[in-house]
Amino acid sequence: MKKSVLIITGDAAQFGSGHLERMHDAALTLKQHRVTVQKLCITAETPALVPLPWSVCILDRRDTAFNPNILQMQGYKIAVDNRGQGRATADLVWDALPHFSMAANEYTNALKNLMLSPQVTASVSQAATARVALHDSAEAAFAAADFKLGAERLSRIDFLAALKASRRPALYFGQAFFEALYLGLDVQLYPVSEYHKKLSVDLVSRLAIEPNLLATIDGSGLSRFVKIVLDEIKKVEEHE
Repeated sequence: MKKSVLIITGDAAQFGSGHLERMHDAALTLKQHRVTVQKLCITAETPALVPLPWSVCILDRRDTAFNPNILQMQGYKIAVDNRGQGRATADLVWDALPHFSMAANEYTNALKNLMLSPQVTASVSQAATARVALHDSAEAAFAAADFKLGAERLSRIDFLAALKASRRPALYFGQAFFEALYLGLDVQLYPVSEYHKKLSVDLVSRLAIEPNLLATIDGSGLSRFVKIVLDEIKKVEEHE
């Protein structure tokens, strides 16, 4: 029986929508390779009810642990951007967002591993020409921007279209921020929490030391990630 890939994410209200969007892109890409994908959006404490056998489990729920019954199952486990318990029990950790705790080489690898929307990476990376202006507040960033997140939530397609049409978007540290950098935009960066502020200040500090750092963003992180998953599936099938 052909096994599948299991993707576990968390609620957008708690973890943001970026991880859901990139896992959606990963699932679509895997399906293009005729891989069956099962997706669960559950808390770390909830038993994972999985209808089909799986060979690879991807956990993209920030710093949480794999669900207890998942740990008891056989299969290759990948933790994405996980700096908590999931990191310790994963067979592979995929850092796809830079973090202030990273050494210089780890930070560079995270920029290469960014899983950006294919709608963005369809064009050549302009990240080398992108700029970042750090603001103390959302209000200050909005005042300097020509595009900002509104009260009405746009669809993913409409949001990316509006982002592409802008030159100075106001964004916080996350998936959309790095997609804007890939597009070569002049991003007005603002914090939405103390944690995001620390991430933002760290990035700007690194840019001051290494001005060409953003040129590392080549937009191939999603394809690299999918290749790893496909390779693991192949290993499982060869041993059956």
